[in-house]
Amino acid sequence: MNRKWVLPRSLKLLVIGGLLSWGVSGCSKPSELPLMGVGEGWIAVNDMMRAANEGHAVAQSNLGARYAMGKGVPQDYQEALRWCRKAAEQGDAKAQYNLGVMYGSDSDIVPQDEIEAEKWYRLAADQGYAAAQFKMGTLYDYGNVVEQDDIQAHVWYNLAAAKGHREAIKARDDLSQSMNDEKLAQAHEMARNWKPVQRAVSSTTTVTTQP
Repeated sequence: MNRKWVLPRSLKLLVIGGLLSWGVSGCSKPSELPLMGVGEGWIAVNDMMRAANEGHAVAQSNLGARYAMGKGVPQDYQEALRWCRKAAEQGDAKAQYNLGVMYGSDSDIVPQDEIEAEKWYRLAADQGYAAAQFKMGTLYDYGNVVEQDDIQAHVWYNLAAAKGHREAIKARDDLSQSMNDEKLAQAHEMARNWKPVQRAVSSTTTVTTQP
């Protein structure tokens, strides 16, 4: 089965309770991208900036999200990209996912590059980041950027579903209905044997396939 699916330019992703849901609307504004987290627990943005400048990946990731959304700082898409990339290259899963969102969306932050987006989604997924695992599932499910593969799609959906990702649960169950017993058994075994991997990377790093 090969279900080719292309992300419509008009598709908007919304973050609800930390999980992704899909809705139809415009997605041209970077402030509408589903960036994860801005670090609400920080006492002040200045503290976050200080920590980010000292090289703390979590602070860099949160600061990047704040610049993208203009929350507590002037909206600055290039600063958002810069800080998000710094955190992502240190191995911060949330930043890696957010960088994937930036590259995978039609926005003003960075030219759309689905191959680059897939790389960052995969890095975050490899660490166990549920939203990224769900995204990897959709890429394999519909054959976007990667070759369509029901088994790989099921594995990624299953891993995200195990963390309570509602869309992944539904996608896994829907996909299961079209898979034979042999493929399902293989997918379940791969999911059971999967182990998280964290990697500090650069923008030129080539990412190998997992699971």
